[in-house]
Amino acid sequence: MSKEVSQTLPQRIQSHQLYGSVTAFLLGIMSILFLTLLGGAVGQSTDLIDISGELITSIRMSSIGLGTGYYLGSSLKQHQSGLSWYLFGVFSTLAVMSILTVESTIFNQFPSYTLLVCGGVLTTLAHLTPLVAENDDYRALLKYLSGYLSTSVVVILAASEYLLTFTSLIWDWYSSQDMMNQVFVLLLIAFFAFLIYESRKSINNSSVSER
Repeated sequence: MSKEVSQTLPQRIQSHQLYGSVTAFLLGIMSILFLTLLGGAVGQSTDLIDISGELITSIRMSSIGLGTGYYLGSSLKQHQSGLSWYLFGVFSTLAVMSILTVESTIFNQFPSYTLLVCGGVLTTLAHLTPLVAENDDYRALLKYLSGYLSTSVVVILAASEYLLTFTSLIWDWYSSQDMMNQVFVLLLIAFFAFLIYESRKSINNSSVSER
């Protein structure tokens, strides 16, 4: 009897209506934790270019708050949407980490994560109020501003330090080479760019032929 239960329990769990939502949410959390640890390891091995500041912090807090509220509301309305639950896991983890780590203030009185909390409440309520929920134009505006735009801003700000640092290291290495090596590197880059262009061209031609 116990053997039968142990065999059927995983199937019961996977067939539950919340299984996909919960696993997507947990995947979002684990993705951010992994990237945070990876970023910490990279930061210990090299000096990252610092782009922090009050303006950047405010933009980051606002974007995380708007995204968290938007994907929370979207997840609750679309119970079967795994992507919404995944992004809610990503943004909620970023929100918790930001609240615990950011120490700057607004007007020398309110902590910066107040922007995050207000943004989250704003976009969550936007999903509930008929003014937005029953209006296609407002709903589309909410989707692009709080969904696409906030996600893009968070990704760009998170990756900018690493991209700028990597670009700076490559440029310093390139500048330290003599003229012959610099010309060789440029020719090599041009060669690989040509190969990529020709590969994409052949793939597009194949797709057209198949159609």
